[in-house]
Amino acid sequence: MRKSYTGLIIAVLLATSTPFADAAIIKNGTPCSQVGAKKVISGKTFKCIKSGKKKFWLSTPTASATPTPTASATPTPTASATPTPTASATPTPTASATPTPTASVNPAHFLIASPIDPKALSRVSKFRSCVGHDYSPGFSAKIQNKSIEGLEIARSMKHYLFLKAPFIPSGSIQGFAPFEGTIRIQREQSGNGAQVFVMNESGWTFVFFHGDPLVQNGDKVKAGTPVISWWSKDQSAFASSNGGTLENSSVDIALIDFMANKFESPFLHFPPEILSQWKSSGFDKDSLIITQSARDISPCSVGADGERFSGQAASDHYVVAGS
Repeated sequence: MRKSYTGLIIAVLLATSTPFADAAIIKNGTPCSQVGAKKVISGKTFKCIKSGKKKFWLSTPTASATPTPTASATPTPTASATPTPTASATPTPTASATPTPTASVNPAHFLIASPIDPKALSRVSKFRSCVGHDYSPGFSAKIQNKSIEGLEIARSMKHYLFLKAPFIPSGSIQGFAPFEGTIRIQREQSGNGAQVFVMNESGWTFVFFHGDPLVQNGDKVKAGTPVISWWSKDQSAFASSNGGTLENSSVDIALIDFMANKFESPFLHFPPEILSQWKSSGFDKDSLIITQSARDISPCSVGADGERFSGQAASDHYVVAGS
């Protein structure tokens, strides 16, 4: 697949001071200047991170202080008269309604809306595939000259989505916020559309690539809100200039905790009803994820640029609709 890709830069440093310019309104997605800087606003800790060429604030949960118990005076007991017992009527027991149990929500299933209708897809690349380019915690550390010890590397830890829709007209397919969050938008360096970040209060960010935003920077959105559309209006010219066709062009989705430099497949965090929707279109969770141990044994071959994978990925790196 001939395509231009953007390396992800995640810079989380230990510095805690920020310039006066950062003292403006600070919230998720607003610009900052000093990577690694921290600010505590209304009990929330915000940290300045960098993705691509953009620097912006991202909140992380702040532990609340545990109150120190104070000793209270022990009251001195006083003698009281012993009351004379009196006979009381025995109450007649009444039947009480048995409460109906309610299903508990698994906190791991926090992607409560499907990011795209799976019926619009012809195939999906597997998590940890060798499709496209290196997109992993180790690669993020490497381009920052940090240690990659213990980190996954040389694998694509996102999913490429191949759409059934033609390039023209653009905007016929929509992507939806999988949870409530704040919007951040960044133009693609390739010129093919934009990236739309949906950031929640727990530190997770869902990223859509190569589309046209349907929202604005800083917007607050609910789960299920349309936030991006495909194909991008730039896609037809981009595919033509790179020899692309509908069969070898794709858009991407990723789930990242920037603060922890953690990449995970969205399919690990969908509730059963959403997994069922995808499975009915041929995309089963277990078939969409290559295990870490399997990829460690057979890492992807990276080309001379240190980012793009060599050659064409084998067919078993994809799951085809209805298969």
